[in-house]
Amino acid sequence: MLIDFKKLSSSLKFALSGLKDIFREENAFKLELLLGIIVAAAAFYFNLSTLEKVAVFIVIFFVLFAELINSVVERIMDVYSPEFDSRVKKIKDICSAIVLLSCIMAAIVGIFIFIDKLPI
Repeated sequence: MLIDFKKLSSSLKFALSGLKDIFREENAFKLELLLGIIVAAAAFYFNLSTLEKVAVFIVIFFVLFAELINSVVERIMDVYSPEFDSRVKKIKDICSAIVLLSCIMAAIVGIFIFIDKLPI
């Protein structure tokens, strides 16, 4: 058989378990997901063009991906060095900066797309 659906099903269960864990444990992910849902709803409410909707969804998922990567690195670093280590702190801070920059990028894209749509 070309596709092993049993393995695919198992992989999907692992992925959903990871999403459940991140949602349960990371407040930042919950906030970013909530904001993403609001912005996605606004994209449909304001009847954005297909290209604008694609841009909105790309930046929403980019922020969520950045947060997931940040969480993974933090967990790896906590296993690697349970006690405080200034080098680990720098790694975690840099990962947080990745999330911050992705949020800034998403906000800029959102401003460019929604500025003409808002009744200001």
